Amino acid sequence: MYNLFSDFALGVEFRNHRVYEDIYGEEESQAIFIGPTVNDQAESFYITFNIVAQVAGSPVTRDNLDLVHHEKYEFRTILGLEL
Repeated sequence: MYNLFSDFALGVEFRNHRVYEDIYGEEESQAIFIGPTVNDQAESFYITFNIVAQVAGSPVTRDNLDLVHHEKYEFRTILGLEL
């Protein structure tokens, strides 16, 4: 994350998601995601938004992506509260 201000940051997220048949089974599929992340932090909470796009996957279904087991895009919001 790169802090633009003391309470606001930008970053990049990379994630490799893998799916297995069961806990001891063979790998069924995998997908690599990458995208931007925005974080805003206050005194008692923080919120993060990101969008990641699948850039590679296997088994390949279309355009080097696995669109059977994984989405092409994922949008996420994370809210953290200080208790």
